[in-house]
Amino acid sequence: MLIIPLILMIFSSSFVFGADQFEDYRCKCVCPSLTVLQDPLVNETHRHVYIDVVPADNCTCYRVVFNTVIATQNFQDRFCPRCVCNYEVRNTTTMKVVVIIIMVAISLLFIYMIFLLCLDPIMNQRTKPKPTTTTTQPIRQYERQ
Repeated sequence: MLIIPLILMIFSSSFVFGADQFEDYRCKCVCPSLTVLQDPLVNETHRHVYIDVVPADNCTCYRVVFNTVIATQNFQDRFCPRCVCNYEVRNTTTMKVVVIIIMVAISLLFIYMIFLLCLDPIMNQRTKPKPTTTTTQPIRQYERQ
């Protein structure tokens, strides 16, 4: 009964419904808000993260950030020095395997808990003591004759 949800979890975790964030390599740029250059009086510390799948030699602010944001070349030249772009290589297959192992371990512990909950009433069932047979006959005392 619990095997079917376990199988569904394993198969559903193997399918990924994202494009850029779940590749084995990516370029990740952390930049300030775009309003920082437009208004110098704004003291905003909120950062934005831009992620794109590009080769290592194209991991630049111009390629990642302004691939999605339209801006003039002058604005790009003033904005990009404030960004930090890193090329990341990771093994998503290893991450998926670790997550599946953790899910299986938790499922096994859950099944074991259910087994113990079912076993507990059986083990704690006390045998009711059998009532001793009492006789209502008077005790005879031996008389000396």
